[in-house]
Parts: sequence; C-alpha cells; structure tokens
Amino acid sequence: MERIAHLQAFVQDRPDSTSFTVAEAQTQIHEQVNRGSLSEDGVILTLYRFIHRGNEEIQQLKGERRPGRPISSREERLSQRKSSEEQEYSSGFWVADLQSQRTVAALRDWNGTWAALATLAFKRITNQGALIESSFPPKGRS
Repeated sequence: MERIAHLQAFVQDRPDSTSFTVAEAQTQIHEQVNRGSLSEDGVILTLYRFIHRGNEEIQQLKGERRPGRPISSREERLSQRKSSEEQEYSSGFWVADLQSQRTVAALRDWNGTWAALATLAFKRITNQGALIESSFPPKGRS
C-alpha cells in the first residue's frame, strides 16, 4: 500500500502540464458558482495563483532544513516546477480562454480527456499581461 501511495504522489507531482492546466482552470470555474467568464485581470490573477501554488510548501521545506544540508528532492521538484512554469509564463502560458462564456460553459462539463479539449478556445498569456489567441493542440507560439 505504501508503494502505491508513493507512486500516486509521484504521478501527482508530474502531471501532463496541458491537461493539468486545463484541470486547474476547470477547478477555478467550479469555485466561482454563479459567475460567468473572468475579466482579463481575473485570468491573470488565476494564472499567477496557479504558478505560485507551491510557495508555502517550498518555504516550509526551507525552514525545516538544517543549515548546511542539501535541499530535499520534494523542494527541488517544487522549485523546478515553479521555475519551468514561470519561464513558460514569460513566453506565453497556454491556458483555456476563461474570458469566453462558451469556453467557460464547455470547461464546466469537460470530462478530463485530451480529445475533449478540441471544443475549448485557448489563449497564451504572457507576464507582460498580453493575451494572445491560440489553437488546440498547442504548436510552438500558437
């Protein structure tokens, strides 16, 4: 049982970034009960929260580490994930278009499969606040 729990934890740390990003957007949509699409600021704030979701755990792990000891593998994975997502954010983070009522409605009913993503609209959001139309599946700068 312990081994299964360890494997599940490992898989949860390394999800497919595309489906996980869409799943996170779906979670955000479900949390905003009687609201429709998000404003531009709301989309950027949601993405910022997503990228920095591990900050508290990173700080906790840093605080628990004795001076002179190397960082734990968990802390390293969290830091690398955050760094990778920040790098993607600087060039354009690919995410479902949460400003579109149609996409928000489709996202509420998304069944979690890759094929079902074709019904959603997507955008790339840069750290300068630019929202650029994108396509599915993501290709380079689209």
